[in-house]
Order: sequence, then C-alpha cells, then structure tokens
Amino acid sequence: MDLQKVLKNHKQWLETYSTKGESADLRGANLRGANLRGAVLRGANLSDADLRYCIGNLREIRSMQIDCYSISYTKDILSIGCQSHTLSKWITFNDEEIDSMATDALNFWKKWKEIIIKTIELSFSE
Repeated sequence: MDLQKVLKNHKQWLETYSTKGESADLRGANLRGANLRGAVLRGANLSDADLRYCIGNLREIRSMQIDCYSISYTKDILSIGCQSHTLSKWITFNDEEIDSMATDALNFWKKWKEIIIKTIELSFSE
C-alpha cells in the first residue's frame, strides 16, 4: 500500500465533500512508526490498524499505551487493540459486550474506562 497516495486521496475526498478522491481504508494496515504528522484522518477506516508507537498528528488522531493495549483515538472514534467503535458506543457497551471482545477485556475496561474517556475529553477541549 502506498500510504502517501492513500492519504492524498483521502484529503481530496474530505476537501471535495466526497465528490473526488476516496475515503482512506486503512483496515488492518501496519502503521507502526508511520509519520502521520499533518494527516487528517477524519472519516478514515482504521479498524484493526496497527497503530503501536504511532503518535498520530496530535490534532485529530492521538494514541497511548495502557497495559497491553495500544489505544488510538480521535474526537469521535476510539480504538483499543483490534476493537474500533465510536466513543459514544464505547460508553454505552454493557459488561457482556465488553467481555466478549477479548480475554480480560472487562477487567481492563472497568479499571481504565473513566481515565480513557476523561483523557479523550481533555485532549479535545478548548
């Protein structure tokens, strides 16, 4: 995959309100160590993307590591490990849904949920 080409097409897609270019499909992409500085990934599909060690562009996409999970987030999307959902969906998941995501996911979520949500809120506050 030519990441620069994908990002260029995505930027065009955003700038032309979807009439030109195309939304970035980065499902499963290995973005470890990728330089995303300046990239605007609003609307991009980052499901299962490997974002370990990727700090994002520090405006729209950010990342952190807690325990064994790589976490990337935007104002609206939160990816923890291989799970990527809207922030509002994460907040409303019930224990059974979280428990089905991974071994020990429920314990992790109960321990870190408030801190993760608060970090995202503070990251994008004015």
